[in-house]
Amino acid sequence: MKYNEISHFSHPKHKLRFEHNEFPFKCDGCNEVGIGSRYKCSICDNDLHTHCTIPSTTLFHAFYTKCTFQTHQETRRVTAT
Repeated sequence: MKYNEISHFSHPKHKLRFEHNEFPFKCDGCNEVGIGSRYKCSICDNDLHTHCTIPSTTLFHAFYTKCTFQTHQETRRVTAT
């Protein structure tokens, strides 16, 4: 894999390549317009903001509007012998 390519769970068929372009694009991750840096699949015309390629550690749910949920890395269990 090249240093400017990533694999992303939202687009598993092809690698996404980093590019910087001043033409506007619609991010396929958040559906917002972007300009500048992005990860792109030129085969499928799939674009992601660079920050949309990083999974969020904060989650929200429509049923719990006053709550936010934080994900944490799993810790290893240590047992005494």
